[in-house]
Amino acid sequence: MKFCFVADEPIDSNDLDDLGFAPFVDRIHAALADTATPFVYGLLGPWGSGKTSVQKLLATRFRKDLRAWPEMN
Repeated sequence: MKFCFVADEPIDSNDLDDLGFAPFVDRIHAALADTATPFVYGLLGPWGSGKTSVQKLLATRFRKDLRAWPEMN
């Protein structure tokens, strides 16, 4: 019997988003942008459900926002 192992690595790019997390990340991003601080959001789910990938996709989105920020002012 031959085994094939797939690396369980979180993603950080929409190009790698084969499971379609991007719309969910878009909703979280919009919610965070419209929330007055202090406020806490939680990302809950069972092991392997993609929480770390969602966090990394969201972090990538915020880094993109920060790079574009001086252009917006």
